[in-house]
Amino acid sequence: MGISFINKLNILMKISCIISSLLCSLPQIKTRFTLKKECSVWVAIPKTSEHEIGLSVDIVSKSYQLLDKNQKKTAEQKWLMENCHRYGFVMRYPTEKKQITKIEYEPWHYRYVGIENAKRMKDMGVCLEEYIESIIKK
Repeated sequence: MGISFINKLNILMKISCIISSLLCSLPQIKTRFTLKKECSVWVAIPKTSEHEIGLSVDIVSKSYQLLDKNQKKTAEQKWLMENCHRYGFVMRYPTEKKQITKIEYEPWHYRYVGIENAKRMKDMGVCLEEYIESIIKK
């Protein structure tokens, strides 16, 4: 899923992106989850992580690999924010949707939802939770 997308990104942008995390093991997630109250806006409950089930990737620039809010300033992230829907991805935790997702802004975290769904979500300006809710209401 993610490798072909990264290769296309690197070729199109003449830049170097890498996937900083793809799949996390259950022990990794359990370790991260031990500080539940402090970390609940950053780390998913074990067995609920999108990384653990293979639907999400963290994509960062080779030249800036920190998972922080400055990630959004890189050329790679700027391109991804505008174009990821063309490849079936959405930024999973946009800053303006924190009240809905309950997760802090993560400009590096992309979820695969399929090209059609990604395009609809971008056109509607909604996060995954809002998109699912709109489908349920139909």
